[in-house]
Amino acid sequence: MKKLILLLIVYLLVISVNAQNDSYAFVRNYDRWGVINSSGEIVIDAIYDIVYSPAVTYAPYYSDSKNIIFEPSDNLFKISIHEKFGYVNIHNETQIPCQFKVSYDFKNGHAIIYTKAKYGIIDINGELVSELVKYPIIDFLEDKLLIRKDHKFGIMDFDGKVITPPIYRDADYFSDGVTCLKYKGKYGYLFPSGHWMIEPKFKQAYSFINGIAIVKEGIICGTINKKGEYLIEPKWDQIEPAENGIHRVRSGYMWGFVDIKGTIIVKPDYYETRDFSEGVAAVRKGEFWGLIDENGVSIIDFIYEYVGDCNDGIVRVKEKNKWYYFSKDGKRLNDKHYINANDFHEGLARVKSLKLYGYINNKGDLVIDEKFENAYDFHNGLCRARVDQLWGYIDNTGQYVIIPKYNNVEDFFTLDE
Repeated sequence: MKKLILLLIVYLLVISVNAQNDSYAFVRNYDRWGVINSSGEIVIDAIYDIVYSPAVTYAPYYSDSKNIIFEPSDNLFKISIHEKFGYVNIHNETQIPCQFKVSYDFKNGHAIIYTKAKYGIIDINGELVSELVKYPIIDFLEDKLLIRKDHKFGIMDFDGKVITPPIYRDADYFSDGVTCLKYKGKYGYLFPSGHWMIEPKFKQAYSFINGIAIVKEGIICGTINKKGEYLIEPKWDQIEPAENGIHRVRSGYMWGFVDIKGTIIVKPDYYETRDFSEGVAAVRKGEFWGLIDENGVSIIDFIYEYVGDCNDGIVRVKEKNKWYYFSKDGKRLNDKHYINANDFHEGLARVKSLKLYGYINNKGDLVIDEKFENAYDFHNGLCRARVDQLWGYIDNTGQYVIIPKYNNVEDFFTLDE
C-alpha cells in the first residue's frame, strides 16, 4: 500500500513538473485563433478573430470582434471583445471580464487600465488597487505612478497623493528603479519617492540599463553609473548600449568597440558594425562585410554582402545571392551553398537548396530533409512547418508531433514560472 501511494505521489509530481514546463502556441483553424500546448491539446478555445503577434498583426475582420494578444504577461493573455479589454488565463478561464476601454500588460502583478474616462491600476483579479485619476498613467513602480498632465510629468502614489507635481518634461519609463526626465532644460534621474538620484545636468540622457546610462554633453556622448560618475568620458559621437560588456561607438562616420570602462577594444575603423556575440562581431569595410574577434583580428575576409551574428558557434554569410556557413574560427562548415538560410536555433538551421526547406546541424549535415513548403526556427524543441498548405509542428528529427491541420500557427513559447 505504501509503495502504491509513493508511486502515485511520484506520478503526480511528474505531471506537475511537466505542466509547469509545458510550452504553448497560437494556432488558427479557418477563421479563429486559440492556444494549444506541446501535446497538441487545446488549452484556450479557438474563438478569437485576431492575434497580435510579436512580428505581425493577423487582422481578419469579423462581426464578433474577439481579439487575443500574443505575448502573455504574469501568465495572463489580454483579450478584447467588442472593443473592451479583459484577460484570460491558460486554463481557458476568464480571469478578468472584458470591461476596460484600454488596458496594458501586467507587470509584477499589476496593470494600467482606462475606464470611465479615468486611469487606474488593477491586480491580477481585476480589483482596483489605486485611485482612478483623470491624468494618463505612463508607468508605475511599486506604489508610485508616473503621470502626464498637459505634456508634463509628475509622480503620485496609489492613493492619489501627489509626490511631485507635473513639472517635468520628456520622462522615460521607470528603469533600474528611476525615471529619466527633463527639468529646466537639463536631464536627470528621479526616484519614485520624488528625490533626485542624479540632479538634472545633462543636455540629453537615456534610461539606465544594468546600472549604466548613456548621456550627452553638448554633442558628444559618454556613460555614467548611478552615482553620476563617468564610466566613459564624453568623447564619442554615438554610443550604443553595452551587449556582453561591450559598447559600439562611433567617431565621425566610423564605428569601433570599447568596454564598459571606455577602453578601446577595436579602433573605429569600420563603416558599420554589429554587436559582439559569442566573442565575434560582423563589421563592414567599404561595401563588404567580414568577421573579427575581440582583438580586432580578422576571422572572415571582407568579401561578403552580408555577415550575420554568431549563433551556436556558427555564422551565416551571403555572397552573390548564395548563402554559406562558417564556424566562428573562420572555417567553412560544409561545401554546400543555399538559396535561403537562417541562423542556428537550438542546434539546427533552416536551409533551402532548391524549392523546399530542410535543416542542417552544426556539423553542416542535412539532418532533416528538404521537404517542407515553409518552415521556421525551432523554439522549445518544436518548429512550425507547412506541407500541402497546412501547418503543424515537427521535432528535431523532422517528424510531425502535431500533424498539419492549421491554416496558420505561431512559435511555441513558455510562461513565467
